[in-house]
Amino acid sequence: MSTYEKKYDLTDKEAADVKAIQDIKDYLGDNWDRLLAVITYAIADGSKFVGIEFLCSFAGVQGYPIHALCRHICKLTGQSLPEGMED
Repeated sequence: MSTYEKKYDLTDKEAADVKAIQDIKDYLGDNWDRLLAVITYAIADGSKFVGIEFLCSFAGVQGYPIHALCRHICKLTGQSLPEGMED
């Protein structure tokens, strides 16, 4: 998923996040649940954002969608954003 080539309208960050997360789901298909579980665990375990970016790169996910995914998980779980991630 070459998400560096995708453009998201950041004037409405919430809508951009929804679009980015849907792009990840569409790209990963059945593997979406697996990535979600791994990243949720990494956030709960206190991983830094750079580590989460590294994990996502193995699935082919890069760029803005990783930020959207982390915000989404943190909203669902009540966790704080990973260290090194700017909101």
